[in-house]
Amino acid sequence: MLKSIYTLFSYLVPAQAHGVIFVGIDLPSHQLASALVCESKCKLIAFIDDEPWNNRTKMLNTQIFYPSELLALAYKHRPKLLIHFTGCRPEVTQDYFNELNRLGVLALELNPKDQTFDEKLRLASIALAG
Repeated sequence: MLKSIYTLFSYLVPAQAHGVIFVGIDLPSHQLASALVCESKCKLIAFIDDEPWNNRTKMLNTQIFYPSELLALAYKHRPKLLIHFTGCRPEVTQDYFNELNRLGVLALELNPKDQTFDEKLRLASIALAG
């Protein structure tokens, strides 16, 4: 009896969404983050931007941080995924990618020019599901 109630309850309560950090606050980041949140596929942890006037403001109800805070955010929140767009600011160094990999954070680099929005959404969804 108790097991059947638990099984029923598990279908009613959505599984906890995985955390995601987006590097950049430009249009591709905003579009992809919006789509992932609308589909309840992720929980936005932070956006990363290097412009001082954007620091500590919010986008999609998620705070914007400096690039120097990226690793501290990863240590604190243990996101599943970091999404970065090729050629978009700020750049993430290989040292950061290595440390994120050591923490178990998957880094997904997408190309806003060569991939359609649907392709980017599909790749991000696969990364979050896997």
